[in-house]
Amino acid sequence: MPNDDRFVLIVGSPRSGTSLLRSILSSSGELCGHPLEPQYILDLYRRFGCTITDVPGAFELLTSHRMFPAGKIDTTILRQALAGRSSMDLSEFLAVCYRVMRGGSDQTVLLKHPTLILHPELMRRLFRNLRVIQCVRDPRANALSQRTRWPSTNLWTSASRWGESIRTGRRFHKESGTPYLETRYEDLLASPDSTCRTLCDFLQIPFEPAMLALDLVMNDFDPNTPGEFAEHHYQSFERSASTGGGNSSCQSR
Repeated sequence: MPNDDRFVLIVGSPRSGTSLLRSILSSSGELCGHPLEPQYILDLYRRFGCTITDVPGAFELLTSHRMFPAGKIDTTILRQALAGRSSMDLSEFLAVCYRVMRGGSDQTVLLKHPTLILHPELMRRLFRNLRVIQCVRDPRANALSQRTRWPSTNLWTSASRWGESIRTGRRFHKESGTPYLETRYEDLLASPDSTCRTLCDFLQIPFEPAMLALDLVMNDFDPNTPGEFAEHHYQSFERSASTGGGNSSCQSR
C-alpha cells in the first residue's frame, strides 16, 4: 500500500455525535470525507475475508451496497483500476476504492464507522496509516438518545456497548501504538472552537474556520414520540442561553 494512503476513522457508541464530527471535519481541505457510513467494509470481510479471491464479485457487492457513495466514487474509473485483478488483499481493494474517491489528491481519507472499533484486529490490518477519534457522550444521554431513536433498545445493552467501545479503543491504542484521541460530544457543543483546534492538532492539519460553519441535514428524534423524527437543517454553532451559562449548540434554520 503506498505511503500516501492515510486514514482517519471516527468511532464510538451509536448516537454519540459521530455524524456531527464527520460533517465538521469533512470541511477541511486536508481531508476527503466519505459521506456515508461504509458498512460495506464488514460485509466485504464477512464474505471474502482479508484476501479477496473474486475481485469482480467484491466489486459488485461494493458498488451495489446501499452505503456505497456513488456520487463520490466513479464506478467506471474504479472498475478500470481493478481490471485484470482476480485476487488481492481487502486492504488494497479498499485503498484502490478510496484513491478513486480522492481523485488524485493527497488528502487523508475520513471514514465514520462507529462499529469498527469493536474489530481492532481488522482495523489494524486494513488501515496501516491510521488515526482514530472516538466520540464519547455522557452515557445517560447516550442511552436516552438510543432509546429515542430505536424504542426497542435495551438500556443495559446500550450501556455495555458504550463501555466496550471505550475499553476496546484504549486497548487498541496501547497494543498497536495507533494514534488515538477521545473527544467528548458535550465539549464539541459547548466549546466547538477549542475542541476543533484540539482535533486538528491531533490530526496534524490546520484549523479552518469553515469547520464551524455547519451545513448538515439530520433527523431529530423527539423523546416524547420515540422512533419518530423530523428533518432539520443545521447551519451553525450559536450561543444559547441554556442553563449553566450560554453554551454553544447546533442551531437549525
